[in-house]
Amino acid sequence: ALSAFSADHTGRAALLEAAPLAGLCALLRLLRATCVRPGAFCYLLITTLANLALNERAARDLLAEGAAELLVEFVQSRTVTLQPPSLLSVLGLRPARRVRANMGGIATRALINMAMVVPRGSGRNAVRNAGALEKLQELHWVTEDHAVRMIAGDAIRLLGGAQPNLQATG
Repeated sequence: ALSAFSADHTGRAALLEAAPLAGLCALLRLLRATCVRPGAFCYLLITTLANLALNERAARDLLAEGAAELLVEFVQSRTVTLQPPSLLSVLGLRPARRVRANMGGIATRALINMAMVVPRGSGRNAVRNAGALEKLQELHWVTEDHAVRMIAGDAIRLLGGAQPNLQATG
């Protein structure tokens, strides 16, 4: 519910009034420490952080909370399965549809939002100093998901890195 609420401008504003950023980062740290394979809940939590990072104040607060360093750890090509409920699945008339999502793609989107929203390059510097560039280049190289490769490439360009060459040498 938080990720859907945070996707809307008015929902995002209401969430930011409640100042949940420190708690959301703490929860993500706890999940990172206790989950061997982060799944759908981590994905939705990162989606919420990515949406909230569209706000300059929230992006600054996330950077201050160490969210860039935390999110860099999720920049990997890991597919998670989401089962969003629908009215028909809640009523038991049809099973929930499974949706596949890439953890690295949404973590990359969250890093891009923090880097872009904070002005005068300080967001970019903070994300770059968190070690994001190397992880993004690795993600760009190893993922087979075209959309994730595209967003990783955008993030690499945004941070001023060299685009990895995917063509075979020889």
